Amino acid sequence: MLPSQTQRVLMLLALLLGIPALAWATSTLGPSDGLGGWAMADWEHPLHDASWLLLGVLPAVLLAAVVAAAGNPLTGLFTLGATLSVGLAGLKSESAAGVLRRSLNPSAVTYIKLSAELLAWGLATAGVWLALQWAAPRIAARLPKRLRSEHATPPTAVPRFGFAELGSLGVTAMVGAALTWVLVQDNSAAQAMGSVLVAFTIAPLLGQSISPAKHPLAVLLAPAVAGVGGYLFVALTLGRTEGALLQALFDGSLPGVGRVLPLHYAAAGLMGVCIGLGVWQMTLWTKTARPAD
Repeated sequence: MLPSQTQRVLMLLALLLGIPALAWATSTLGPSDGLGGWAMADWEHPLHDASWLLLGVLPAVLLAAVVAAAGNPLTGLFTLGATLSVGLAGLKSESAAGVLRRSLNPSAVTYIKLSAELLAWGLATAGVWLALQWAAPRIAARLPKRLRSEHATPPTAVPRFGFAELGSLGVTAMVGAALTWVLVQDNSAAQAMGSVLVAFTIAPLLGQSISPAKHPLAVLLAPAVAGVGGYLFVALTLGRTEGALLQALFDGSLPGVGRVLPLHYAAAGLMGVCIGLGVWQMTLWTKTARPAD
């Protein structure tokens, strides 16, 4: 279901509080060479930088838990994705172009590192979702009734993957990757994030139509699966020839899936999936709530 007016107010407050906290904690993590493009592969001090990232994300996660408890857990994840998009990814000037330019000789290893980073973001998304599923009913019991909204689609139990979930995950990932490939045409972070947002808003509608999944976690993992698939494709094609990646970057032939950073998939992809699933849930509710003729 789409968020109620009360939830929209809570989401706005969560963004107003979470974005400054995240931006402050991670202000020194971005590249200082002016090329832009934020990725963990650029970290000079991984343990130190990871600590600041966790510190910055923690308020956003806690605020997302309150939003999720007030109604549909998907709104909590959407709020978290929006906080990451504006507070972190949106502050950088380029997509993967900066990462490639900072590497003296970008190769398949570069995209393998990005794949590992995206897998970490995907596991984090799954962990946050499961945590929200556990925490939301407990937080809701302590919230005033005026802050709680009843939704037609209640929170589901701990997910169990079946054939329907795998089918929806596969279709959503393939459609999202294909749309990202087509939509991303330059190196700006704004286009990368906007394209991923649009792609993974549309993709869940097709994935759920072909293979309806009962548990949203299957679809929530689709951006990570699509991104890893795209990275491996670039690594196995352009990445195996020395100088091919930089050549493709400068002549414009680098595929769109190779221009998007893991953070863009994690943040904008999460927002898009939540919107798509929300529209899907609204469609199902409208069909089931329609009176018989």
